[in-house]
Amino acid sequence: MMKIKDGIVNVTILGSTGSIGTQTLNVIRNLNSQKKMTGKEYNVVGIAAKGKDDFGKLLDQVNEFHPDKVALFDEDAPEAFRAICPEVDVVAGDDGLEELAKDDKADIIINALLGAIGLKSTICALETGHRVGFANKETLVAGGEFVMKVAKENEYQSELLPIDSEHSALFQSMMGQPKNRIKRVIITASGGTFRDKTYDEIKQMNPSLNDVLKHPNWTMGAKITVDSATMMNKALEVIEAHWLYALPLNKIATVLHRQSILHSAVEYIDGSIIGQFGEATMEKPIQFALTYPDRIFHPTKFSLIPEENDREYVLTFQKLDRYDPKYKCFDLGLSAIEKGGYMPAVMNAANEIAVNAFINGRIAYLDIPKIIEQAMIDFEKTHITKYDGHIEKVFLFDRLTRVQTESIIKMFYER
Repeated sequence: MMKIKDGIVNVTILGSTGSIGTQTLNVIRNLNSQKKMTGKEYNVVGIAAKGKDDFGKLLDQVNEFHPDKVALFDEDAPEAFRAICPEVDVVAGDDGLEELAKDDKADIIINALLGAIGLKSTICALETGHRVGFANKETLVAGGEFVMKVAKENEYQSELLPIDSEHSALFQSMMGQPKNRIKRVIITASGGTFRDKTYDEIKQMNPSLNDVLKHPNWTMGAKITVDSATMMNKALEVIEAHWLYALPLNKIATVLHRQSILHSAVEYIDGSIIGQFGEATMEKPIQFALTYPDRIFHPTKFSLIPEENDREYVLTFQKLDRYDPKYKCFDLGLSAIEKGGYMPAVMNAANEIAVNAFINGRIAYLDIPKIIEQAMIDFEKTHITKYDGHIEKVFLFDRLTRVQTESIIKMFYER
């Protein structure tokens, strides 16, 4: 449970220069503009970023929010940043991230990192009693069984709060309700950039990155936008829901909801469905994680009442066909959790490498699922996938899969 002293909430943001990180800082600005009414001030005590490409944003953040520590992962970045910002304590690499995640000054850690390094940070934060607001997929996709054990069993009663809009919606829709009354949870999906195109049409157009990034509803980073187009993000969310809410796969449904107004819902055994509605913005779930269990004003243009929003909402819900070839990644993701053990970590690592290769123009868009599937097949041939409680193996298989996936790309797909 987060304990606030003198009305000050100390926040560390891991991945402060990315989409979630910058939106978290926007939320903190809004919260601090209301501190006279709320009696709370949100103080940024630590931020982390990747390397020299982030220096512009990072310097602006340091000058505005005055964090005590900055962590940079790239080897050559810390010394260079110290030279231009000597007044800040700069820490480096994995050890620096671990130091930030464990820092006693922080009340809440916002984990917006990409990759397995984010899993390590979540574990460190939970083991030292922090509330963790996480947007890092690896936290539960790769290490779900271990992470949930740490969250539940450590002496500090750490809190793990989701920042993804879908999981925040599920969390809010479950509040005050016993888990044994849940019939199923319903995760909504916009359908991604190519929701109105068939597989053959996508194949014919051979989409570029710019084509993929034209998401009809959301403004997000490149990686998550590609995952939305392939529908891999929904498979990842199903895996996260499985661990976060201790639900079997047959109690997790996914539906296409083009409007992205209902962010997800919970169906109870009496037939009632409770859902969370709102505009397509990540700032609401970020704020909910920062202020939970309180609710504080946040500006919005969204309203369900026609005379207030001057428009009529039509909400549609369609079946998501797992075996639609344009959503092959969704099927691969579900197959990974069905196989269980270390396979979700393998699938996730292969996806990350394949998506990065597409973003950098090395492979075609439709090569992404082919590469992931081959990496999963190769892993099953050479390793025992059953999870045996060793988190170190998650990191080992993550690294091995990345190397193997790179080999597959170079051998068969690289342009």
